[in-house]
Amino acid sequence: MLFQKAFLRRPNESGQAFPPNHNSKTDFTSKTNPKCSSPPQYVTKQKKNVSPVNYEDTELISPCQGQTRFLFASPIHAFPYLWCWAMTQKERFNTVLNWFRTQMPVAETELQYKSGFELLVAVVLSAQCTDKRVNQITPALFEAFPNAMAMAAAQQDEIFQLIRSVSYPNNKSAHLLGLSKMICEEYAGQIPSTVEELMRLPGVGRKTANVLVSVLHNQPAMAVDTHVYRVSRRIGLVPASANTPLKVELALMKLIPKQEVHIAHHWLILHGRYICKARKPECARCGIFESCRYFSNHPIKQIAE
Repeated sequence: MLFQKAFLRRPNESGQAFPPNHNSKTDFTSKTNPKCSSPPQYVTKQKKNVSPVNYEDTELISPCQGQTRFLFASPIHAFPYLWCWAMTQKERFNTVLNWFRTQMPVAETELQYKSGFELLVAVVLSAQCTDKRVNQITPALFEAFPNAMAMAAAQQDEIFQLIRSVSYPNNKSAHLLGLSKMICEEYAGQIPSTVEELMRLPGVGRKTANVLVSVLHNQPAMAVDTHVYRVSRRIGLVPASANTPLKVELALMKLIPKQEVHIAHHWLILHGRYICKARKPECARCGIFESCRYFSNHPIKQIAE
């Protein structure tokens, strides 16, 4: 039996569940019976008080004589990843977000900080570096420079010696010194509260600014880092045309409720960090694989692994 994605049909307005597409050019020829080219039909089992659109009361029957009759609760239950092909983008969003709401009700940054300035420094250091490494060096850094005024009075080499184990320590030490001086001179030692003002600071881009306003002020700002970018495109939350961080950010902001944008950012980061990894996603541990575009294209390979 060849199962094609064309088999999956939504109930139409008349109430028929999964009507076959007789105009489809898909080859449904059976391997065991080459003469049979009719697609399988979905019919409703005879039960009292059962609506024909109830997927749990649908069975898949081969129209070819002499073939095995396959009986499932529904084609979705038999092949869960097929459902992904029929999902709209909004349905995929709702399914994914509902799973995160249930499984990860509390999600926050793994960077360790005690003030807005410490969070700003930690986020700048975390660019192309792991949070684990940043958390290893920030205690000594914050002990030496607890606020913007203290860091602004330091020498770049002093900062460099404390952050030399992170990526690009020369650039980052210069950025930390520059942003500390600007905060003291233009913002009276206070961290700016808007994305536009934050992006004026040395070493602070749109992603870093979005993290600050999201974490510190719970503003609906979606920070797109490497994890958010990868997971959003891989799952199918954003269209394939969203090929830049800004396009991904705008696409996510359209469908994620504003009150959940700040936590959705952490949901996607943590999912990408521990489950949907860059080199080898752990689909067997993923709770949203049924809605994942990547898994729908690699189901046999992922199950085998």
